[in-house]
Order: sequence, then C-alpha cells, then structure tokens
Amino acid sequence: MRPSTLTLFLLTLLTATPGHATAIVTTLSQTSSGSLEDTLAGPTPSWPSQWGAQEFIPQFDATLDSVGLRLVWTPDPVSAPNYVAPQVQLWSGTSTTPTSLVGTLTTPSGTMQANTTTTLTFGGNGLNLSAGTSYWIVLESSVSDFSWRSLSPNVVCDAATCGPAFAALSMLTVDEGQDWEPNKDGTGAGITARMEVDVTEDAGSTPEPATAWLVVPLGALGLFLRHRGFART
Repeated sequence: MRPSTLTLFLLTLLTATPGHATAIVTTLSQTSSGSLEDTLAGPTPSWPSQWGAQEFIPQFDATLDSVGLRLVWTPDPVSAPNYVAPQVQLWSGTSTTPTSLVGTLTTPSGTMQANTTTTLTFGGNGLNLSAGTSYWIVLESSVSDFSWRSLSPNVVCDAATCGPAFAALSMLTVDEGQDWEPNKDGTGAGITARMEVDVTEDAGSTPEPATAWLVVPLGALGLFLRHRGFART
C-alpha cells in the first residue's frame, strides 16, 4: 500500500464512525404522576378529528430514525369500537406553526390494549432533517379515538433532561392543518401542553470530536510523503 493511500485510509478510519441512532428528544422518561391526557386525535359524533403537533428543532442535518409517542386508545362502542392505528406525520414550519407536510412515518403493527397507556414507536421512513429547522410531530386519526399524554406542568425540561432538540410548543388543529392554535394542557391555567414524545435521528458517518483534530495533521503527512517521493509504488 502506498504511504499516501495509507494516510487516506487512516484518516477515514480515525475520523468517521458508522451511522447510529441518537436521541434528540427524550420526554417519555420524564413522566410524573401529575401527567395529563389530551385527546388530540379521533373524531366523535359531535366533534371533527383533532390533530395534535409537538415541535422539535434538530441541531444537525440527519435522517429521522424513529418517533415514540405515549398514547391511550379509547374505543367508542357506537362510532368506533374497533382499533384502527393512528397516523404520525412529520411537518416542517415556523417556530410557532406547522406549515408543510414532509412525509408520513411507518406505523407499528399490532393492536393497542384499550384504555391503557401505551408507547408506540413509529419508523422514521428515511425522512431528512435539516439543522435549525422547526419540525412538528403530528398525530392524527380518522377513525379511532386516541389520547396523547402530555407532561405534567411541574416537569422542568431543558437540553439535559428532555434532549437538545426539545421545543416547548404544541399545537392543535380541527381542520386537517389549515389553521393551528396553541394546545392548552387542560388545567385552566392557560399553559401550553408539552406532549410526551421521543425522537431519534441517524446522522450517518460523522467526525467524532475526539479524533476530528487529526484531520489536518494526517492531511499534512500525506502531502509531506508525496513531496519526498515516498508515494511511488
């Protein structure tokens, strides 16, 4: 192997790591006994389907790996007695409103147990995330009635406890995303609910901080070897 080729090999080996899923929003682990449930999906005989949305803002360009939601399925014996899985979508938008559908996540198979809090994990479906962009996890259901659990108001969320991409705003819509309004937590205090969701991303092959400093020295070594003529076969 030529020294210049060896240098490039070492450079690649030391500065790149295989893609791996990284949690960027982690509110499911913050559940407390004071958590509330907001019914944010599923129609009733007197009310249209109500969608809920929770914002997050990734720090790096990446691919969405998975989204976990804590939900409760409540069968309606008259209008919707059977389980029909909810749909979760990824929207982009401003820091205050979802505006554009990016794509639909992969729905997990199986059936939820009625009237029981359950965590469902939806596949990211290869959807791309751009650093600094406001994204929204949107829960919707056209048949079954679901409640999306929200954090207790006394839970303190910051980058260390709820993830670096966590944003405290959630919204709801009753006209399939035409108009959005803040989602209140149901206490009557006018506090915006923070929905329980985990988001993981796959950043692909990225430089590790501990070895990224080797890029310049190894590059210089390759140039030195080529200049001295050691790069000949």
